[in-house]
Amino acid sequence: MELITTTKKRKAAWIQNEGFLAALVLALCLMFALREPLKATIEPSDRELKALFFEHESDFQRLVEMCRADSHLTRIAQDFTWLEDNTSWPRKNIGISKERWDEYRKLFTKLRLKGGVSRENLPSPEIYFIASAEGIVPSGSFKGYVYSPVPLSPTVDSLDGKLAASSKGSRATAFKALKGTWYLYREDY
Repeated sequence: MELITTTKKRKAAWIQNEGFLAALVLALCLMFALREPLKATIEPSDRELKALFFEHESDFQRLVEMCRADSHLTRIAQDFTWLEDNTSWPRKNIGISKERWDEYRKLFTKLRLKGGVSRENLPSPEIYFIASAEGIVPSGSFKGYVYSPVPLSPTVDSLDGKLAASSKGSRATAFKALKGTWYLYREDY
């Protein structure tokens, strides 16, 4: 009788473990299945970016002026800065005062710039305003605004959706004219 009871307990434990594993596998499958549709709602559309730009054009221009004044910084985000000669983080010298950084952060929040601003392509005069950043190299994308006193190319009619690969390898960048020296941009890896 004891042997039958022990066998039943083992079988019950195995079924419980198998049930747990099945639930875990199901949860993981659902997570991956829902990932793509949710991701699509995170990235702003061209229409949304354009509307936000025209609603807050003076704030975007204020950020251009601030970036020009703080030209020794090549990247300013909510939680880090890069200096022209030092991209390590954390570091004591953030390159600007805490009050100045807070002013940037306030504008980033107001303008929905999740990635802050970037001037990494110095000496090129463009300033990138990063509205969304998904994934990592080699499988990611950036989308946002660009201020450029020189014309940018290639230009396209829509930046909604992944770009075709360019001759630079798996990296593709395109622009959509917005107003004068302003563009929307998308970069895919």
